[in-house]
Amino acid sequence: MMKNQFNLLLALLCVPFSSYCTPKTYALLIGMNKINVQRYATQYGRSYNNAAVAGVQKDLGDIQAILRLPPGDVKVLKGEDATHEDILAAMERIGGIVKPGDMFIFYYSGHGDTIPDINHDERNSKYDQVLVAYDQFVVDDEIDVIMRKYFTKTINCFMMDCCHSGTTYKFNSLFLDFKPVKDKENKNFQSFAKSVNKQQQELANCTFGKPIPESYSLIYFGATADEDLAIGNEAGGLLTRSLLYIFNVALSTGQWEQYNYRKLACEVRDLMAGDRQALQYHEIGTGTDQLALRKPFNN
Repeated sequence: MMKNQFNLLLALLCVPFSSYCTPKTYALLIGMNKINVQRYATQYGRSYNNAAVAGVQKDLGDIQAILRLPPGDVKVLKGEDATHEDILAAMERIGGIVKPGDMFIFYYSGHGDTIPDINHDERNSKYDQVLVAYDQFVVDDEIDVIMRKYFTKTINCFMMDCCHSGTTYKFNSLFLDFKPVKDKENKNFQSFAKSVNKQQQELANCTFGKPIPESYSLIYFGATADEDLAIGNEAGGLLTRSLLYIFNVALSTGQWEQYNYRKLACEVRDLMAGDRQALQYHEIGTGTDQLALRKPFNN
């Protein structure tokens, strides 16, 4: 009887006082092996290679094997159930239940693209990065709005296994988007490009500096630079395959407990480089340099 009363009291304390409770990890996993081809052709004049996303279903299974989260803490959206509205609504639903110290993981496997910056918010670019949802693009602007609204007190990790995925997010101070060649004389662009190059050079040398200031913390894995294509086929996306390979080897040899985000990023970089694809890895937000030293995907 006393034990039941204590458990009830603890449960009640966990609602208003999250510091008394064990932080949780929530994941939104999106796999786009099917899109509304006709709508993209008529609305955007775009077409996409189906063969490149033939392994999306495998990717979803592989990332779940890596994360090893309780099913109730994972939301999977794919195909017709992963519309523009569905994806943003799922982010907001998770945002409505997370507490300070919880972790939010956003994973995407499918097509990525760049589109003209319609609302002109890209200070030093003419393009937005987008995810190709079932019915219409999810623009990086939209992701950024939700992150700023709900996820400023959580630990966040993005994994984008798609083309043009160098910066499918936004910075408060830096907007690191793809720049057309003709604009490279722009002084602001050169400053931002220098920041991108610095971060990627740090990854190349596995010597990391301070994170870029931002209102939310984010560990970011992108399959390739904003201007580049990513490898995908029946075996899955190259980023996910690389993550799974390293995870399986480390787990089987008892080394996974010694991994942190930086060690993982360096090994993924080396593995992907064999296929001439450049991992994009960013540490964003105050304190992320400490977060990067923690065991990956573990809260």
